[in-house]
Amino acid sequence: MFFNKKISILLLLTFWIVCNNTFGQQTSENPKSQQPSKQTWQQRKAQFKSDRVAFITTKMNLSVEDAQKFWPVYNKYDVLFDQVYDARHQRNDKIRHSDSLSENECNELLNFILENDQSEINLKKKYLEELTSMFSAKFVVKYFNIENDFRRQIINKSRYSGSFGKSFKQ
Repeated sequence: MFFNKKISILLLLTFWIVCNNTFGQQTSENPKSQQPSKQTWQQRKAQFKSDRVAFITTKMNLSVEDAQKFWPVYNKYDVLFDQVYDARHQRNDKIRHSDSLSENECNELLNFILENDQSEINLKKKYLEELTSMFSAKFVVKYFNIENDFRRQIINKSRYSGSFGKSFKQ
């Protein structure tokens, strides 16, 4: 048991170092005055990922063998999901400024929305297939439940700290 915890802590520490080195060195050339700089966003994103890995590690209680199979798959799909979510953020920016778009541009945006949603669904299918080929369905459901618990925890933390803004406060 002690060995499993050492491996989990080692994996977490390694992931944290990689995130810090990857995201911490990027800078923004033109930060908008009302939005945090790109570097600040990247640092917060790295911290979020680090917190999520720690949360999953703690809750999943993976054996060494399971950890060796799980984390490479998790990391691979985490990168792919980031790409899909970045595209979603770009489309949401376009939606917010849709008043200035032409009818053709709006049609293109609608097609992009559907394509982006379909990409996300296809990616989730591949992720589920890969996880269920290595682990039991019960294990995979537990993992997704833990992911949802983490999201709820972050949302509640943000809600109570005022990060969501006045319109979301109760």
